[in-house]
Amino acid sequence: MLKKVLVLSFLFIGLAGCAIFKSNSNESPNKVSLSYAQHIKPIMEAKCSPCHFPTSGKVEMLDSYEAVRKHFTDIIFRVKLNPEHKKYMPFKQKKPGLTPAEIAKFQMWRAEGFAE
Repeated sequence: MLKKVLVLSFLFIGLAGCAIFKSNSNESPNKVSLSYAQHIKPIMEAKCSPCHFPTSGKVEMLDSYEAVRKHFTDIIFRVKLNPEHKKYMPFKQKKPGLTPAEIAKFQMWRAEGFAE
């Protein structure tokens, strides 16, 4: 009997803790911590130029918020490929690839709603 009371007590405390955490997280609206201008564009300029930031050229331009958002899925897919894969970016490893932290920034930016 004592064992059942202890188990139920722990379950109740756990559920109460979850409810408190959930109510606190709902009180503050989704805070955007990453934006294209401040966080994503500098990575794109450092890792994707000059090929996708040329003054003239034949590759897909990725020099604006709209272009990066439009091609987001393809960008993430290609930067996560094995560097030996023919579709890996940056092409022919002209620049260092995106770090796991930089890729995580892109994914967080998407999760937060693609703030400009």
